[in-house]
Amino acid sequence: MTFDVIGGLTLTVVLGLAAAPADAASLTAIEAVNVSGGAQAGPPIAGESDGRVAIDAVAATAPTAQADNACLLRGTLVRTPRGDVPVETLAIGDEVVTLDGTVQRLKWIGQRAYAPIVARVNPRIVPIRIAAGALGDAMPSRDLLVSPAHALYLDGVLVPATFLVNGDTIRPAPEIEVIEYFHLELDAPDVLWTNDAPTESYVNHGNRRMFENWTQYVARYGSEDEAPRGVDGQYVRRFKCVYAGPLLQAIRARLARHAGEALAA
Repeated sequence: MTFDVIGGLTLTVVLGLAAAPADAASLTAIEAVNVSGGAQAGPPIAGESDGRVAIDAVAATAPTAQADNACLLRGTLVRTPRGDVPVETLAIGDEVVTLDGTVQRLKWIGQRAYAPIVARVNPRIVPIRIAAGALGDAMPSRDLLVSPAHALYLDGVLVPATFLVNGDTIRPAPEIEVIEYFHLELDAPDVLWTNDAPTESYVNHGNRRMFENWTQYVARYGSEDEAPRGVDGQYVRRFKCVYAGPLLQAIRARLARHAGEALAA
């Protein structure tokens, strides 16, 4: 089992099952892995007896898209007034072009990297590859690589990439070994053009500290800002984000038809 901990750590819990009683599992070790892959540890669990901790019950909840995992991979081209430029070359204050053609300045750029070992034990950070043209209307213009929870703007709504995976034109890309993610923040959440496809800018979920350079934001603006929520209690975004339901099904069906037509051509 893997748990995320504030401060950039992932805890991998190793369960020993052989000597455990029926319907129980034993916690025998914890492995701590820094998200950048720089530090690891696997000390045994100390205890009064044999060092095992019995887990009596586990509560399961429905999986949800990880809001703290929405980013663009190094090399993604971002539309700016001076043309498309690689995301890693942008700086705070640079201008970018949003969905409706409005030019806005970057407020902050979150950055983080994962070593191959981290990606192997945590599939949800593995980029999703969206093949050129997979979204229709020649979008994206070249393969687009985003984190699983990075939302794309399709048919008037936002959809995390993980919910668009079809195993063909949109699929995980485990072949990417060194993962470097970047996220672009504006004064308010919006949609940017990335590889000529519309994807969401950074949405504050109170998760700024998961970026390796979060202290840069504090140094520049004085403190961490509070994650804004709307009257419905949801985090503020420019457009509605869907995770299930008829609208998502319709989008997936449209993309499937498009993929089939592309293969038949």
